[in-house]
Amino acid sequence: MILYKIYHIPDFIHRDGSKGKIGCSKNLEQRIRRNKKLSYGPFDFWEVLETHNDKATASRREKELQEEYGYAVDGKSYLEITSIDTVSAGKIGGKIRKESGDIGRLGKKWGKINGQSKNSVEACRKMGKKWGKINIKKITHEHRKKGAKLSAQTRMQQPNFKSHIENMTKKSVESNIQKRINKMKSILDTIPTKQFITKDIRKSCYNFDVSDGYWKRILREKSLVKQIHKGTNQFNPSIYEKIY
Repeated sequence: MILYKIYHIPDFIHRDGSKGKIGCSKNLEQRIRRNKKLSYGPFDFWEVLETHNDKATASRREKELQEEYGYAVDGKSYLEITSIDTVSAGKIGGKIRKESGDIGRLGKKWGKINGQSKNSVEACRKMGKKWGKINIKKITHEHRKKGAKLSAQTRMQQPNFKSHIENMTKKSVESNIQKRINKMKSILDTIPTKQFITKDIRKSCYNFDVSDGYWKRILREKSLVKQIHKGTNQFNPSIYEKIY
């Protein structure tokens, strides 16, 4: 059974200087190695937020968590990106090469293709599939990976770029923290009393349609909430108080 893991890299640095990334992958180790090359700054920590065995569910939760953490939401979902039909793409790539005259030039240089003349429709179709697949692999792996690595190295060598990235990262982190605090305040404000119990905050989080464990993050936010009584069970619940 394939498991799709939603991962979180807090220290990933984007091209615009923003910090933090949430993504989805069925091969986490390979994806982390790739992200280390794409990040404009080093990172050593990452975590798995959720694991799903359904690609559509994992794709939907990836976008929801990106919004919840205040990160930029991907334009295309994981499901859309990974649902490319390689065979169809190969046919399209082959058709473009045929119309541009590439197949004809290959025929002139190498003679017959698979024992057929250069103008054979069947030969063009077979070569179209072959060359289309090769082009897709080059674009999605080698070229993009090398281009991103060279681009990052070039920018890091520019004067004042490091300080620019640090300033942009600091602003981005402060902005994300403020967004999270404001969201938590909005949830706490739905509780009419200053003091409340665990059941109250869980109910408020449910109404806001956030992740299942988000209420725990609110209770751990010391700038907003403090515990005034530690409970033992549902008949003796913990009591918290708003302090903002």
